[in-house]
Amino acid sequence: MKRNMSHGGNIEEVSRLFSIEKNSIVDFSSNVNPFNLPNNISDVICASIRNISRYPDRNCEELKETLGKYLNISTENIVLGNGSADIIYRAVYAHRPSSGFVLSPTFGEYEKALLSVGAKIDYWELKECDDFKLPVKEVADRASKLDMVFLCNPNNPTGTLISPKDLKYLVEKLCGRKTILILDEAFIDLTEEHSIINIAVKRKNILVLRSMTKFFGLAGLRLGYAVGSKEIVKQIQNSGQPWPVNIFAQVAGQIILKNKKFKNDSRRKLLQERDFLYRKLCRIKNIKPFPTAANFILVKIEGHLSAAQLQKQLLKCGLLVRDCSSFRGLSSKYIRIAVRKHEENLRLINELEEITSKGIKT
Repeated sequence: MKRNMSHGGNIEEVSRLFSIEKNSIVDFSSNVNPFNLPNNISDVICASIRNISRYPDRNCEELKETLGKYLNISTENIVLGNGSADIIYRAVYAHRPSSGFVLSPTFGEYEKALLSVGAKIDYWELKECDDFKLPVKEVADRASKLDMVFLCNPNNPTGTLISPKDLKYLVEKLCGRKTILILDEAFIDLTEEHSIINIAVKRKNILVLRSMTKFFGLAGLRLGYAVGSKEIVKQIQNSGQPWPVNIFAQVAGQIILKNKKFKNDSRRKLLQERDFLYRKLCRIKNIKPFPTAANFILVKIEGHLSAAQLQKQLLKCGLLVRDCSSFRGLSSKYIRIAVRKHEENLRLINELEEITSKGIKT
């Protein structure tokens, strides 16, 4: 590609750079639920247009009520944002840490947010030879000396999951210290039993981030939330813009949280397709997929092709994968593949087999 992109889902930009009709691109670069949203989502959005001249509820009270029932927690432990990325920056601005801890590789906005307030960052490189698993005891020892710690569970882009036992150890290690732990659970929906939301509401130094743009498929509406103690939630609520969530996102969020069938069906189909895609990828020569707990798979290219070259070849077939070379700690030999519908996953597998078997040079 002409330049590396720092996030997936850049359909508009890819379309312009390569003169490809955007509606013809199947997007494997963005980790968003590919299955159709419930019909009543568009109905409530259309019905809300009559309120477009009004300011949205700055506290998102109705959506908070719905979330509180969904999570079985008090609304006082919830803060809403314009996507979870919005809350990352608001949390950093609220606390102004002088030092921070970030994994490598991981979601790039943690680093950007910390640098924006002049924080000195301590990076911990995850090892490929360990399948990018987190060495919790070593990390806890180092992280406990810093002001703010960002962890992603499951981690993006590696898909690795921190076990409940290891999370408990980490939480106890940080208990009573000035360190604030921000745990990003944007991709926890396929393994919700690993969430520490119920712990976060009882601790003053833990904030759990959740996204409604990924599993719930509301990426274009930008909606996320965080859960923590009343004190830390209030601090973040008072940081950032006064109207972070628009009226359409607020009503859509309420509706989709109440739809248990959509959630259960999506979870079942994503798990089924993830396992299918992983098995098929394991059989393709010159690539190595890594085990994952999320709705995406990190893949290493072991042949001569770079991630950018493979991405370009797949784009010729109308398929967009994520070039991971922009992730700190990953070379130009890694791509990330989102789990999509069966026919789309099968199409990607067929094209990958064709390209890697021929060893096409670009």
